[in-house]
Amino acid sequence: MNNELLNIFMEFHEKSPLVATDSNGYLTWLNISFKTAFPAIFSTGNNSIYNNFAIVFEDGTEKVYSDITSRLFKCTSLFSGNKEVYSGIAISGGGETLFCFNTGLIDETDIIERISVVNMELAALSRELAKKKKEIEEANQRANNLLRTDFLTGCGNRRYFYERLEEFCSRFIRNRSNTFCVVFADLNKFKEINDKFGHDIGDQALILFSESMRKVIRKEDVFARIGGDEFAMIIECGNEKDCSHFIEKLRMTTSTIKLPGTEHVISSSFGFVFSEGFVEPAKIMKDADEMLYADKNRINS
Repeated sequence: MNNELLNIFMEFHEKSPLVATDSNGYLTWLNISFKTAFPAIFSTGNNSIYNNFAIVFEDGTEKVYSDITSRLFKCTSLFSGNKEVYSGIAISGGGETLFCFNTGLIDETDIIERISVVNMELAALSRELAKKKKEIEEANQRANNLLRTDFLTGCGNRRYFYERLEEFCSRFIRNRSNTFCVVFADLNKFKEINDKFGHDIGDQALILFSESMRKVIRKEDVFARIGGDEFAMIIECGNEKDCSHFIEKLRMTTSTIKLPGTEHVISSSFGFVFSEGFVEPAKIMKDADEMLYADKNRINS
């Protein structure tokens, strides 16, 4: 039985006969007033309320809140010749029912009012719990986003990229028409930028480089910084020719980036792998990395 309901009835109706039963009507708890009002029950040896009272629940009196139901009832005793009609209210919840008898000591209207107070308090509690649940869900979402975001550039990180690559591979395995390409990119001679201009300028180079690529990448594409000066993308495309055109567009966009306060223009390398045959995330990343360094060697030579 709901402890809050029981406490309220005990506080305001301690002189009223109160009895709690299980789902089959067998007594699980009762107060002194119930024993005093109906002592004959204990001489019958039967502790089922329905074998001791002829209970009729009144139509149209049922009120439901969450998992709690209240109903008014009238009854007569089956254990004595006294056919006095008793009335009261029954509150059910959690597989138990609390019967509060009106023997002239209480007013059933007062009971209903008390139930209304409890219902309002439970409604407020439910709203507060829903609010807290939403706050926790939002906090968890923010935490998950932070775990998958690169703090410097604001794009995804290696963890985010690998999770999305697994999704793209699974889609391609299910349907070969869901083709895509994985693009790796990095800054040429990034260490020299840090050594010559300092790490603050190096950070600015990474930020400017990522912002420049964002202008070309579509919203549905995946973009992440996967370590140091290395970036990775997943692009939905139909064939290798489309991938090549996309990379040339990236190369042209990033080739005009000048480091702030200097005359140094950023140079970058790109490598890509198109989805075909057997696709596995780790192998695709390894192949794209090899293609990146082949492009870097070509530029440096």
